[in-house]
Amino acid sequence: MTDQEYTPGTEAEKPEMTCESVVKGFVNHQANAVREAVKAVDALLPDGFKQHGKASLHETVKSYRLLFDAGLEALNRAGKNVDEALKKAKEAVEAEGDDRASTTGPSKVRVEVE
Repeated sequence: MTDQEYTPGTEAEKPEMTCESVVKGFVNHQANAVREAVKAVDALLPDGFKQHGKASLHETVKSYRLLFDAGLEALNRAGKNVDEALKKAKEAVEAEGDDRASTTGPSKVRVEVE
């Protein structure tokens, strides 16, 4: 579909409309409408408002970045603590060796309870 206006009664000049061309035309016109609406709102706002709004947005982004970075750091520390605890537990189990009772294998005894 083209940007040419369609006038009823001029079927000979009407461009061929396929589903794809209609969707592309619709999306194109909607994008233009959004751009023009943004320009209209932008024209209504004074420059000082835009400047302070932009600064406010940057400060908001900085605050969330700080919060997320602190959260990631806490998770990394917690992960390291868990890794160390698991390593110590594994070493303790290996140090006990064969002194522990077997929980699996052929020496297992079946107990029936009534």
